[in-house]
Amino acid sequence: MTPQTSPKLGPKLRPDSEALLEAHWARFVAWCEATGHASLPATAATIGQFLTLFPGSASTQRLRRRAIRAHHLAAGFPDPIPTVEARVWPRPEAPGQTIVGEVLAAIPKYRYPIGLRGRRDAFLIVLLGVLHLTREQTRTITPDDVAVTSIIRIRGHVVPSSDDPVSCAACAVTRWLRIAGPVWTGFRGDVIRVLDPTKGNLDQHDCAQPVPGEWRRAEQLLLSLDVHGWARTGVSLSGRSMTSIIRDCCRFG
Repeated sequence: MTPQTSPKLGPKLRPDSEALLEAHWARFVAWCEATGHASLPATAATIGQFLTLFPGSASTQRLRRRAIRAHHLAAGFPDPIPTVEARVWPRPEAPGQTIVGEVLAAIPKYRYPIGLRGRRDAFLIVLLGVLHLTREQTRTITPDDVAVTSIIRIRGHVVPSSDDPVSCAACAVTRWLRIAGPVWTGFRGDVIRVLDPTKGNLDQHDCAQPVPGEWRRAEQLLLSLDVHGWARTGVSLSGRSMTSIIRDCCRFG
């Protein structure tokens, strides 16, 4: 039997489920109106900023994306949240810079511990998806491999910047460097202060701000994290873990 379809929300839902999706859409519209963003049609960067500023569980974020997508499709607009191929990006012919930028925009940047893990994951995506380092090169990145001046270089590769701070690869690197040192040394309070969403500004480029040198204390930069947000010092991310992280980051809906 073919399921009934709602003109807004796809396959017909229970009234409470449809009401929940409409509530998520209403919150997105209200935020857009308050911040001067267009809600219909919305850009991927706008949606990513909304999801970053209003973090939630994976199921909550999935419902928010579903509601936003449904209203765009119902209004005749293209899907604003493209599906990204879930794989590690080790080669230049892999998904392009635009797609990587969309993924970076959607990753949480504030709040503990979601912003901590998000910043680490964004750093991984820059290494694999922007600089196209191998997994072995990525796994063994140390502070000596990173140069932070007016231009950021990792193992001699220039990390590009972009117009939008939420999708900027250089900003993704500096956001992680700001907390890599305290995470490595176990100063959780310092990490939580940096991740305070009330002090964050996603309208300004993080890569244009001075970066304190605490990150150079870490013996390795691509840190493995436990479920509580502590660094597992001396433990490198496996290739399987990298693939899993990329897959989860690219799952837009």
